[in-house]
Amino acid sequence: MKQITIGKPYIKECGEFTRLEAVIQGPDFEKVHYFEVQKEYGKYLCYERSDAFVVSLFYFALVNGYNMKCTVPISEQLYYQLTRVLMPAMVKYHSELFQSFEIFAELDNLPIKNEKGVGAAVSGGVDSFYTIVSNLETEAKNHNVTHLLIANSYNIFRGDNDTRKRFSETVKHSKVIADDLGLPLITMYSNHSEFWFKYYQNIFCLKYASYPYALQKLFSVYYFSSGYEYSEFSVTTKDRDSSHYDASAPQTCNENFSFVLFGGEASRNEKIIKIADHPVVQRRLQVCNLQQENCSVCEKCMRTQFSLYANKKLELFKDSFD
Repeated sequence: MKQITIGKPYIKECGEFTRLEAVIQGPDFEKVHYFEVQKEYGKYLCYERSDAFVVSLFYFALVNGYNMKCTVPISEQLYYQLTRVLMPAMVKYHSELFQSFEIFAELDNLPIKNEKGVGAAVSGGVDSFYTIVSNLETEAKNHNVTHLLIANSYNIFRGDNDTRKRFSETVKHSKVIADDLGLPLITMYSNHSEFWFKYYQNIFCLKYASYPYALQKLFSVYYFSSGYEYSEFSVTTKDRDSSHYDASAPQTCNENFSFVLFGGEASRNEKIIKIADHPVVQRRLQVCNLQQENCSVCEKCMRTQFSLYANKKLELFKDSFD
């Protein structure tokens, strides 16, 4: 069986940014895979484990039927959950797409020291805001959000220049939200798009899990915002909407890092009601399918406005919608 080898991760300074990199060798390619953050967060990049790269490339290997060999250990719990729980389920229900493979790596069950940070993505959408607002001030102090993260997790790739341009625009919007909430913003840029393939959409949450894994010296908890209610999760669906697969997110935890799926307990209307009275949400909610600012007429803008109108909250959002 063909194999990809994940080389020893290392840290590389790139001007105002710092990267976690590893050379990925395949049957007919050799590429550097990287995760790039602002220099002040470089100290949290985890080069002692292959975890981030294993999670990032998991479905790449699953689709192509590549075994995976790691030069540096991976976390034992992560290895167990990927190989004993997630992989068998995906292959069983999608045998036409996926092939089982083996991960050859030394296993390590010792926790990595981290700063007990709690992270969440900040896209400006309903799901993202619901997760953040729900976890700003809870009685479970160790689960209150301390950092926000934005990454270039786009479904469309037209080249690195285009992605960098789009990402810089996304960062501006996310930075305004983070500043309004009084939370630090981490920008994460990765070249994961070089490992894309057909059926890519089905694996969004695992690809996203690789971002906080790259920073597991900072995070002990990271929230992944669910796009659907729990009743709509499925590993058998043929729907290309990746949110049906969000239930696989908890299978990416390890001994010192919890990847928490949040929001499946609420419908979209319930989420909107929950966040509608927050002043930052009223000013910064961004749901548009077509452009950076809400166009107010596309399907996503319309359904959000209808929900706000039905709950007598639409006028509160005059700064977000026309």
